[in-house]
Amino acid sequence: VAASWLPDTLPTNARVIVSTRPGPTLDRLRARLRPLEQLQLTTLTRSDADEIVNRFLTRYGKRMSPAEVDVLTAKAGAGSPLYLEVSLEELRTLGARETLAATIAQLPDDVPALFDWVFGNLEDDDGFRDADRTKIGPALVSSFASLLGASVNGLSELELVELLTPPCSPALQAATHEQGNVAALLHLL
Repeated sequence: VAASWLPDTLPTNARVIVSTRPGPTLDRLRARLRPLEQLQLTTLTRSDADEIVNRFLTRYGKRMSPAEVDVLTAKAGAGSPLYLEVSLEELRTLGARETLAATIAQLPDDVPALFDWVFGNLEDDDGFRDADRTKIGPALVSSFASLLGASVNGLSELELVELLTPPCSPALQAATHEQGNVAALLHLL
């Protein structure tokens, strides 16, 4: 049921803001919640995108040249706040100032492709290794994403560690507990 955590009625002074895409979830919300005031959001303007970028950079004490900001905000996905936030987080955590322009150029143009790119980077991350120093990024990231996707209400870090460390896998168990791979994934995401 769409947003089953929402009560059917709210106190008169209470407001809830829900964001969803058109489709079955929105249809169920429309049927369930009356009155439902709706506001359809359009893509960001270029000045809105610039403002999001500048506020993000200020928050983290980072800098981008005007040309780098222009390349980022010219991406097809830059009309979406989600695209900008994910891109900026990746740029903030990935790297060196010297390669920033090249990394911006490599960013995919839309949100789904951007998430594929982020997960690909996580899978290739050299830090995700088991106790024998064997890379486990692809298996760990795939399992991690599957668990989160299948959960109804999300999972705590402890639950993720327990679920990602089956008793039959001592190497994975050692990697997630001793080296903090799950904690690292949570931090990077």
